[in-house]
Amino acid sequence: MKRKRKPKNEDGVIAVPIERYFPDGIETHYSDDLVIQHSEQAFFFSFFEVERPITLAEDEAARLRKVRAKCVSRIVVTPEQMWSIVIAAIKNFRRFADKYGVSIEELKKAEEEEVIDIESIFAKEDISEVDQAKAEDK
Repeated sequence: MKRKRKPKNEDGVIAVPIERYFPDGIETHYSDDLVIQHSEQAFFFSFFEVERPITLAEDEAARLRKVRAKCVSRIVVTPEQMWSIVIAAIKNFRRFADKYGVSIEELKKAEEEEVIDIESIFAKEDISEVDQAKAEDK
């Protein structure tokens, strides 16, 4: 019996589908703080969980100089993967905002704390049809 050859793309590379799965025992961590850094070759996502102290009195909280944030996961991605993540995150957040009623006013308050442009996140013209199709495949 002859084996069917897998089709090659224009670069002569055989495309093999990826089967994604979650192994038993995989840990899930809550993250409420994120740092994204980059080099020329990669983006580094560091996810943190802020360790909030238990305080019993207001004067005790006023004496706090800092709280710790424990890194619970670190992920490294290529610039190409980063672009796919950005597109997928924007599209997913749009659906979240539509479904759960997140208002632009709430986001603008967050915008004051961070350097983000909320209007451009929701401007569908910012994402080309090709990029939208790629993000939907993710």
